[in-house]
Amino acid sequence: MKLKDKVAIITGATSGIGAKISETFIENGAKVLIIARHKNEEFIKNLGKNAKFFSADITDESSVKEIYKFAIKSFGKIDILVNNAGITGPTKPSFELSFNEWKEVINLNVNGTFLMSKYALFEMIKQKSGNIVNIASVLGMVASEAFSVYSTSKGAIIAMTKQDALSVAKFNVRVNSISPGTIKTNAVANLEKQIGKEAFDKMFNKPHPLGGVGSVEDVANAALFLASDEAKWITGANLVVDGGFTIK
Repeated sequence: MKLKDKVAIITGATSGIGAKISETFIENGAKVLIIARHKNEEFIKNLGKNAKFFSADITDESSVKEIYKFAIKSFGKIDILVNNAGITGPTKPSFELSFNEWKEVINLNVNGTFLMSKYALFEMIKQKSGNIVNIASVLGMVASEAFSVYSTSKGAIIAMTKQDALSVAKFNVRVNSISPGTIKTNAVANLEKQIGKEAFDKMFNKPHPLGGVGSVEDVANAALFLASDEAKWITGANLVVDGGFTIK
């Protein structure tokens, strides 16, 4: 029970990576506040009594403030924040993007992470304890012509992680990020069906030296480690979970 009696807030937590992180944290003793725009009733019910749900727009500051009011009222403290919510956006180079397309991705991925972190850190600094895990991407570490705005947003999250980690270390608060490679979420599984196994292997499986693609469990286990006391002397780090994609 690596997170016994800990309270975690997880954004984008009703599907994919966020859902698996929620399940893993609860299995390890945490109480979890799940943040999403739309409630998945069955998923929340299956998580059991240690899960609560709050519908919010994390790009709206007043909405984010309400998240933390609810969290403190419900649990009395905040030990962990996992910033997982994000979108990929259009798959085209930056010069082909409209300004609105650009702003939509940056607003959720970067501004949403900023706002959630800002108000979590207020509480954690008062407590003199806590940690944040930001879900970034290997595409924040390497250039990608097709995913220009997504790559930019994830690179910003990696930089934000380091800046925040440096600022709050003196308060015994840690901030780290995880950069996954291709992870087999439902969206990726559907893509494999659409383009066929041969094309999928060439595009996603072969670029990873370890072969295949990662699982949501791979990312959830990394988040569990960074959020736990096992990582108590780790801050400002970017844990890469990519099957070796970035070593080439």
